[in-house]
Amino acid sequence: MSDLPVIYFEITDLCNHACFYCCKDFRGKPGLTMTEEQLDRLLALPKSALVISGGEPSLVRDRVYHVLEHADVRVTINTNLAGWTPGELAELAGKARLNISMPAMDRETYREITGADDFGKLLANLETASRDSLIGIVVHGKNRKDLPRHVAWLAVRGFRHFLLQPAYGSAAAREDFAASLAAIERVYAQNRQLDIRLMSPCGSARVPALHQCDAGTGRLIVLSTGDIVPCACRKMDVLGNLFADDFDYEAVRAAGTAFYHSFPEEQRPLCKGYL
Repeated sequence: MSDLPVIYFEITDLCNHACFYCCKDFRGKPGLTMTEEQLDRLLALPKSALVISGGEPSLVRDRVYHVLEHADVRVTINTNLAGWTPGELAELAGKARLNISMPAMDRETYREITGADDFGKLLANLETASRDSLIGIVVHGKNRKDLPRHVAWLAVRGFRHFLLQPAYGSAAAREDFAASLAAIERVYAQNRQLDIRLMSPCGSARVPALHQCDAGTGRLIVLSTGDIVPCACRKMDVLGNLFADDFDYEAVRAAGTAFYHSFPEEQRPLCKGYL
């Protein structure tokens, strides 16, 4: 197993959705998109894998293709799927894995959560998307009741990998965190044939985690500004800036390790957004 970090990067702040729980809302959205020169700096970093995030990467598809053309490690794309065409998704299938955000299974709830009217495009693109894709559902009061049907509807269509996470990007979401986590645990208990995970462990949750939180050590987040932070789920100290003339990667790695070890040992594996 490589000791190099997975690098997540917010290739753009642009998005066609306005989800109320989005972490970019509380971290700030300066409206930037990384240039090809900036992406080349990122691609040159020692890393074990890349995760393209945003905003919504399909809105800057030329930059996404630039990364795919020059990447020397596996690439994952976090996407709400609605901005791609079926032909593009077929092309992406052999080049990157998709983490697909699907906030609701009905048009009205989807519009209420995202503020967008592209539910039909999402449904059409799901038909083309690889069944190996990871389906991400952020769970909260607006979609919690329908979560069992939501997961079953996708499972019937051949999707098997699910990342179910309680929302914590707003005060309202944090207040119903426990209810959302309980809903996820019920769905997990009823669907053991599916690969259902949380992002990272959340307290005493019984649902398995996709990974133990390794923010700062096993993963680094590069924001659209070039600022590098340990975790995208909360506001925190900046470790360095990739675009600065005096950028020092080893110093960033050391600062990330210090962040990780600043938590008590029993808390280090836990999701830092949850903490």
